[in-house]
Amino acid sequence: MSLYIRQHIKYFLVSLAMAFVVMGLNILLSLAMGNFSNYAVSGQIKEVIIWACVTVVGVVASNFFQYLEIRYRKKFSKKCVLSLKRDILNYLFFSPLYALKEQDSTRFITIFQVNTEMLKKNYFEGVLILTSLSIKIIGSSIALFLVSYKLLIVFLLISSFSLVITPFFKKKLSIKKKEHTESSNQFMEEMTDRISGLNDIILVGQQRKFLSALYQSDEHYESAKMNDSLWDNIISYVSQTVGMVSQIICMIIAAYFVAKGEILIGTMISATQLLNFIVPPINNFNQRLALLKSVDTVKDEMIPFLQKDSKNEKLSYQNGDIVYHNFGISIDGKVINRDFNYTFERGRKYVVIGESGVGKSLLLKSLIQKYSEYTGDITIDGFDVRLMKKDDFYQHIAYMSQDNHLFDMSVEDNIRLFQDVSVLKPLDAIMKALNISNLLNARSDKSSLLEYSARGKGEDYSEKTLKEMTSDGEKQRICLARSFVRDADIYIFDEPTSNLDPQTTEIVQDMMLGLENKTVIVISHNHDEKFLKRFDGIVRLDKHSQAVL
Repeated sequence: MSLYIRQHIKYFLVSLAMAFVVMGLNILLSLAMGNFSNYAVSGQIKEVIIWACVTVVGVVASNFFQYLEIRYRKKFSKKCVLSLKRDILNYLFFSPLYALKEQDSTRFITIFQVNTEMLKKNYFEGVLILTSLSIKIIGSSIALFLVSYKLLIVFLLISSFSLVITPFFKKKLSIKKKEHTESSNQFMEEMTDRISGLNDIILVGQQRKFLSALYQSDEHYESAKMNDSLWDNIISYVSQTVGMVSQIICMIIAAYFVAKGEILIGTMISATQLLNFIVPPINNFNQRLALLKSVDTVKDEMIPFLQKDSKNEKLSYQNGDIVYHNFGISIDGKVINRDFNYTFERGRKYVVIGESGVGKSLLLKSLIQKYSEYTGDITIDGFDVRLMKKDDFYQHIAYMSQDNHLFDMSVEDNIRLFQDVSVLKPLDAIMKALNISNLLNARSDKSSLLEYSARGKGEDYSEKTLKEMTSDGEKQRICLARSFVRDADIYIFDEPTSNLDPQTTEIVQDMMLGLENKTVIVISHNHDEKFLKRFDGIVRLDKHSQAVL
């Protein structure tokens, strides 16, 4: 995390400069209050007025520069957390596909929103606040030593008590922070899981049992959050109590020195005011230090998202034959594929068929590195796909999975996915062929979705999104268009017509097989011989997980 501090050191240093100015003004303010008190006692009115004016100016100036200090501190923490978030997003968006399945989306969102906010407040701001407080404490202590070294010695002896009790509270707070984070992750995961399967829960009539379990998880989460907040307050109150007691004892001793004639009343006032710039900062320092230590587990949880694992990807993509050599997959001890050897020749069309569960999808997910735990090798033009630069590799692959995901964007944007129009095929013909031109202007905003009421279903679509307003068949056609619009070398389709009517299915088959000079691999459950004969090669996977060619 120190990397982000170094990246934005400018704001860090400016805030510290403001802290130095505030420290100087606070010392001046303390001395000025003591001076006009001494002059008041001796009846020197002119000097009283002068030092009173200095005191007022000191208060105004101190508050102004303190505002600037806080302003630059906030800028610093904002810059740091933005850099951190960008690195986390870069990790997510540029990770190999096989790495993404290992990261739960709910956990990622929690880390991105909750944990980064903890680091912003308790680490980035905390480091700067601790440094600033150290400057003010040291400067004011030096000034107090020059005013009355006896009071400083007394104060240091009394304040040492807080050093004994602080470690206990730091440890407890760290535990509560960890419990808060863990319960938050657990609750969000459970909530996401239950909402995703809400239809099934309702259909079996078990809403109350599932709700009861959710209520318990929510109560556990709220309890952990409350305990975290309570320990924040406990540390604050303990620090304040210790500080106030220390200051009161010092004031009593200072009053004793005045009564004995060892110091002037003005000296006592200056010393008391300087203590105001030492005691509360020390309390704040202890509290902030405890908060800083409490996020150690949060920082550790961030580390995997900040590590770049290129897996020695050094090779540029080269188009050519796709060769599986001694390929095999085992999941939890169960053999899915073994000793699979096959060559998909460049520019030819292939269909992969077989019973459910024989590894048809895994075969091609391994090719695009969405799955990496396989034995043997997969090469393109003689080069191992594991060693290819993924950014370059994916520019030449069009892959349509069975998970037809739509984003909350227009149909056109869902098809283009922000790709440069100049590298895409003309969209109009593809939209027309797939019969989705009527959806082209549909967007996720409420106003334009009103057009869907023309479907004659009598529903109000103004509050619904594009994902909610499209059928499974329409989603599949949009995702097919997403593949066809690309000018790729290799096209992979996993059950591309499972939700389509017979007429549209024939159109899609013609479009896939009409891709000239492209390698096309289609996974299908269609065993119709007329359909299979249209391909250059047929790969049959049987129940024994062997390839039958």
